[in-house]
Amino acid sequence: MKKLLSNRLYMSLMGADLLSNFGDMVYYLALMNYVLQLPDTKLALSVVNFSEIFPVFLSLLTGYLSDRTRNKLATIKLTQLFRVLLYVGIGCAMTFEPAL
Repeated sequence: MKKLLSNRLYMSLMGADLLSNFGDMVYYLALMNYVLQLPDTKLALSVVNFSEIFPVFLSLLTGYLSDRTRNKLATIKLTQLFRVLLYVGIGCAMTFEPAL
């Protein structure tokens, strides 16, 4: 255990993963808060649930494609950048007053 905690690469990856999971949970909670303020809550909840379940269904295909990728680090960086741009675009498209 001592050897594991002294491994800097492992600890930095663990910290980044924890920060990413925290950000995902905050995003999900903020999205649910926004959905509850919409007039047609049922449709909005369906869209949110679909957006959470859809990647799980595609995990087999995306896992296969990620194993065949040559430059994995560059691909991960590009997909994370795309994710950030997508979230910023969605936030700008919604143009709502923050509830908190």
